[in-house]
Amino acid sequence: LKRLIYDANGRGNLPGTFVRGEGSERSADRQVNNVYDGIGITVKFFHTVFGRNSLDGEGGNIVATVHMDDDLKDPLGYNNAFFNGTQVAFGDGDGIIFDHFTDSLDVVAHELVHAITQYTAGIIYEAQAGGLNESISDVFAAMVEQWHFYQTAADADWLTGQSLFPVAIKGPALRDLSDPGKAYNDPILGRDRQVSHFTQYTDELDVHESSGIPNRAFYLIATGFGGFSWAKAGKIWYATLTDSRIKPAVTFKEWADVTVDQASKLFDISASIIVRNAWVAVGVLV
Repeated sequence: LKRLIYDANGRGNLPGTFVRGEGSERSADRQVNNVYDGIGITVKFFHTVFGRNSLDGEGGNIVATVHMDDDLKDPLGYNNAFFNGTQVAFGDGDGIIFDHFTDSLDVVAHELVHAITQYTAGIIYEAQAGGLNESISDVFAAMVEQWHFYQTAADADWLTGQSLFPVAIKGPALRDLSDPGKAYNDPILGRDRQVSHFTQYTDELDVHESSGIPNRAFYLIATGFGGFSWAKAGKIWYATLTDSRIKPAVTFKEWADVTVDQASKLFDISASIIVRNAWVAVGVLV
């Protein structure tokens, strides 16, 4: 496993210029170091907690690009970060709505988890499956951050992207796993449109909005168990992600059913009741 960090120099050509490799000295560029460290923390978490070897499970190299911007007509920074199937890339933000995307460990981890999802269940990016795909990245990114800072489920803030917003934006973070739809309310950005209950779901919802339903379920499960989120809830989620019953077009209910089954397999009937009750609370199971 080698970390290979590139600089797109404000352009859209990937991967860009090679700037830092595995084991080399720290860069003068904070974004390069943020990504390098974020990859290291994320990979170590998955290896320590789940025994996973790199993103692909086979010790493969991880390629990341900073200072990505594919809109040269816009003088402001690029407001996105993504995984394109082979590598991750991070924009610098425009300084109005978003700051640097690498400043939040959970944003770096979120994109890396998209790769793990591709290599495991291969969940598609539309309808309920798309909401799950996004949620899986949010949930594991939250666990990476909690593991790194040694926070229990009760101590954690359950926010995604705390460092993304400039001071002017009214809201603490991009998403709130504990209370989806309440992360921000701002005149420029608008209000957080995430939903938290299955009765609010339609196929027209963006995947970043429908992801609130499984996000809230995971939060309820992790806090229901108490202690560290990765110890029980995380192990159930990872076992579900790597379960052959999970197909690319998985529905919320199909995912929920497997989590309940994995809870009883990995732990006991009382664990499966905690998991089931959370899915009932968000309207996915009845």
